[in-house]
Amino acid sequence: QRAQHGEDVNLIKADEFDKHFGPGAVMQAVENLRGHAMAHRLIWGESIKNVRIRWRCKYTGLDCRCEIDLLHAAAIIGDLKTCFDVGMDGFHAAVLRQGYYIQSFMYREALQAVAEHLDEQPDSEVLRFCRPMLERIRDGENILCAWIGVKNKPSYPLLLQTLREGD
Repeated sequence: QRAQHGEDVNLIKADEFDKHFGPGAVMQAVENLRGHAMAHRLIWGESIKNVRIRWRCKYTGLDCRCEIDLLHAAAIIGDLKTCFDVGMDGFHAAVLRQGYYIQSFMYREALQAVAEHLDEQPDSEVLRFCRPMLERIRDGENILCAWIGVKNKPSYPLLLQTLREGD
């Protein structure tokens, strides 16, 4: 197998495929995401993934950085979360316990900082994709943040919860 596929291939035994975080489990989680209409549109629609931003916080003067899981062209921040309980109450408890709402605030602050200095940003593929969204942000539009909660155990059901600024 290695001769056929190269040294970068990791061979696994059949009984390892369906382990808790084995390839079978990951494939099931991905299929559940693909099967959820809104999650599918966010993740595989017109979006860009793993957007890294550096900015200076206007409140503290500290240098900050973040990596946003995905930005959708419709001005939506997508944040993929694994959790123990994807029921509405369980996920809301996780949001509070883990501070996901603070993370969402920081994502919005990062995008606002970039938007305020949009004309000073160096040209890049990411900036070209994000420019219409950043212009909307600069004009005062609120951005929707969507948490995509996927249960961290089989059968990997999911919940999509949205948050607007001020909620």
